[in-house]
Amino acid sequence: MKIHTGHQQPTIAEQKIDSGAEKTESKTAKQKTAAKPLDKGDTVQLSRSLDTELKNRQTEQAKHVESIKALIKDGKYQVSSRDVAEKMLSDY
Repeated sequence: MKIHTGHQQPTIAEQKIDSGAEKTESKTAKQKTAAKPLDKGDTVQLSRSLDTELKNRQTEQAKHVESIKALIKDGKYQVSSRDVAEKMLSDY
């Protein structure tokens, strides 16, 4: 497309239409970039270890919640009013 210095919009005849060859060329370039194999030394295990850690924490938390629920159901869960008061006042 030509660049005009005035405020007039270019007509359809003045616009350059992209050829299919340019699109094919850019697709091929992208495919070559995406197809590059990683070096044998490059590995990423962050998501696996984080996923494992998350699952472990969720399992531990679920066990803890179930144990508290069982204590409440049996009437054995006792809340220390001193601990509650200390935690409420710890911010002040």
